[in-house]
Amino acid sequence: MKKTILYAMLLLIGTVAMAQHRHDPQHSHSSQRTVYDDRATLVVTAQMGERFVVYVDGDRVNRNPQQQVVVDNLDYNMHDIYVVLTSPEDKITMTTFRLVNRREECRVHFDRFNNRVELLLPEQIAQQMQMPNPMERPVMHQPEVHVVQHCSDQEVDQMVAALKSETFDSTREKLALNYVENHRLTSAHMLRLAQEFDFDSNKREFLKKAFSYCVDPENYAVVVGCLTFKSDKEAILDFIGRR
Repeated sequence: MKKTILYAMLLLIGTVAMAQHRHDPQHSHSSQRTVYDDRATLVVTAQMGERFVVYVDGDRVNRNPQQQVVVDNLDYNMHDIYVVLTSPEDKITMTTFRLVNRREECRVHFDRFNNRVELLLPEQIAQQMQMPNPMERPVMHQPEVHVVQHCSDQEVDQMVAALKSETFDSTREKLALNYVENHRLTSAHMLRLAQEFDFDSNKREFLKKAFSYCVDPENYAVVVGCLTFKSDKEAILDFIGRR
């Protein structure tokens, strides 16, 4: 009889302990933790429509320059962030900070007065962390950044003025091709030169010949903006796609 009573008491104590374990707030919280709580997202946005490329810990995130870049699946840790501004000018800036929220947003700002690009961090991070200047410490993730040097807009203005003074597209083509062969021009510059031709057929042929001299061929699709007809635009896009 005593053994039966003792067994019943042990069984009752075990049942109560299991019930308390199920309702333990700490146990419940840990069991409900989801995977996404362990990863963060970084959003980098242009403040005034600038286009840029982002490197995170030495890895290039976006192939083509964009006005906003979203980087997912980052851990809550220190990250080296490089921003290479491609428009309006080639400028580089970098910073290092720790992701502390599931979504952090930074802004790229081109300071025209001082001719430099800045990466503006979230205000709450700046308040929480008094970081030393990241350029004063060794960078753990130094990316290989290739900045293309090209002609200034002022130099292209002079060439555009020379094309305007000509009467025939045949002469414009000779001048323009001679110029692009001896200068480093961007896709936007090629577009400006092509806009001075009278006929779409001549614009199309010039753009095809000039393609191999462009310093940013990944952006060459912008040149179709000078063409009127859909067939001419598709011809240039097909040409680019085959290169």
